[in-house]
Amino acid sequence: MSEHASAPATLAALLERVGGGFVVLDRALKVRDGSTQLLGEHARFKGVCLWDAFPAGAGSALDVALRRALAEGCAQRLELGCDASDRCFEVHIYPAAEGLAVLFCDVSEFRRASRLLTAQRDLLHAIARSQPLAESLAGICQLVEREAPGLLCSILLLEDDGVHLRHGAAPSLPESYLRAIDGLAIGPQAGSCGTAAYLGAAVIVEDIAVDPRWEPYRAAALAHGLRACWSTPIFGIQGRVVGTFAMYYSQAGAPQPRHQFLIEVATETAAVAIEHAHTLAGLRALALRLQEAEQAQRNAINRELHDRVGQNLSALSLMLTMIQDELPADCPASTARRLHDAQAVLAETVRQVRDVMAELRPPALDEYGLAAALRTLAQTFAQRTGLHVALIAPEPTVRLPRATETALFRIAQEALANIAKHARARRIEIRLQADAHDLTLEVRDDGAGFAPTAQAQAASWGSQTMRERAAAVGAELQVQSAPGQGTCVTVRVPRGREP
Repeated sequence: MSEHASAPATLAALLERVGGGFVVLDRALKVRDGSTQLLGEHARFKGVCLWDAFPAGAGSALDVALRRALAEGCAQRLELGCDASDRCFEVHIYPAAEGLAVLFCDVSEFRRASRLLTAQRDLLHAIARSQPLAESLAGICQLVEREAPGLLCSILLLEDDGVHLRHGAAPSLPESYLRAIDGLAIGPQAGSCGTAAYLGAAVIVEDIAVDPRWEPYRAAALAHGLRACWSTPIFGIQGRVVGTFAMYYSQAGAPQPRHQFLIEVATETAAVAIEHAHTLAGLRALALRLQEAEQAQRNAINRELHDRVGQNLSALSLMLTMIQDELPADCPASTARRLHDAQAVLAETVRQVRDVMAELRPPALDEYGLAAALRTLAQTFAQRTGLHVALIAPEPTVRLPRATETALFRIAQEALANIAKHARARRIEIRLQADAHDLTLEVRDDGAGFAPTAQAQAASWGSQTMRERAAAVGAELQVQSAPGQGTCVTVRVPRGREP
């Protein structure tokens, strides 16, 4: 049996002064023996009913468990919580012919550590899913503040110059104070955080009012009731300082042993979040450079087609027209037909070259923007495949960055190509919409769809290429599908995340 209950006040007071112990009761719940740690001078309790000594415990979860153990002859286990101090006791009750043996174990630290590690695991999962760095760092601060009421936490990030610290997260500190310390230069007399980053070691300032290291920022801290600040550097995977984690307290003093575990969890988790963000930013920059190189190559091919192939085709068309004009009246009909066929082949070649050039770099994308380019894409695709393509794309009031427009256009292009290859669809809808928070592109079809677990099929949809394009511009791509229910490709670009 396992249950959890809050003990009555007097029972809680009893548990508050012990770290554990045992008591032996007879079948009438009278005390026969017990540890000095639990009952103190327990001789005065001998022969006294437990609930006569602690009347508020009668009817409590412990009382119910004791009586059940006597009635059923089975061992019982429960937890008792002391809400006032966040202490927790595990109680084991063992029945015997003469009565009960009751063992109290203080599991407070274990429960706190378990709760903290569970919360850390959730944070790490969110970081792995590429949660924005600011949200991850704020979550770390809030976790520590929940576990240590009264503390206010801050995470500062060291800039690439290795000299200045910038605001990372501090959900409970006043904005005016954060502005005062944002951008502070590290050094041997730069408060707790600037000094910790400079030394690469923890800096414990017990009283901001008198510590000389706080001279430049003392007034700002004291004005907001901050008296103590304990700062620890955050180290990246290469052993260099990437930021600092600080605990502020409204009273002068030093951290307690229980704070050290919180500091370790916070700095380790923050290090993972910061390094993950740096790695992701590097990968996005690399992907963006690769896409820019790809587009530069496309543009170069486009120019070659226009300047060389296009001019040659134009010259060939002109020469065929001249030949046609110079044919004698008695020219054999077969010769005229061959000339006409040659002109038809040339016209089709010109059309195909123009289509290739438009695929390489749609003129509408450069001249009019994404909505116009999608409109041309939808019309061309519908003409080529015979499928019905509906476009819902109001003209944006502000042009997007060129890299974002190009990435979204290429994703739409890839999605349509996949529909033509795999979907067996009849109707396609392309939707481009924007609000204050996001820009969203959807390409939806009513085709065959596929099971989400069919990874090979999903891969054949080119989802990896589309994801890479989306990630390069800070976008998130999702492919939703089900057998017989079509497929929807959604790309969401959060405002402010564009390159």
